[in-house]
Formats: sequence, structure tokens, C-alpha cells
Amino acid sequence: MKDPFVAELVRLSPPDLHTLEFRGSSNLTKVVASPTDCLPRLHTLDISSCPALDFVLVQSDSLTSINLVSEWRWVNIRG
Repeated sequence: MKDPFVAELVRLSPPDLHTLEFRGSSNLTKVVASPTDCLPRLHTLDISSCPALDFVLVQSDSLTSINLVSEWRWVNIRG
């Protein structure tokens, strides 16, 4: 899975989408879910074990769980 596909998926997702899982996607370098109303009911995002992941921007009022755990490195979250 490559970045343009993810961007298009976020853009075209139905408003009632609750879960996105890209776990283990080796080609994924960037995940952007912005602005806050692009995925208004998203509760769970799993982007764990994506070795090339370098950038994450998620703006959400509904997100309750995000999995960034990686086997290759620690990920720091600043809020």
C-alpha cells in the first residue's frame, strides 16, 4: 500500500467509518487525516509495524485508539 492510495481512501471514506487498519504496510511513509471532519466517526486507527512510516497527522474529535507501536523503533507522541 502506498501513500497516494491511503490519501484517496481517507478522502473518499464514508462518514460512518469507525476503523482503519494499515498494520504492517511496508510501503506506507505518511498518514494524514485532516481536517477534523474528514473522518468524523473514526474510533480506531492501527498503523503499527509500518517500518517506513515517517509522518503522521491525525486531527479527530472521535478517535479513541491509535496504535503506533513498531517492532523497529519507538514512536514518541507529543500532544
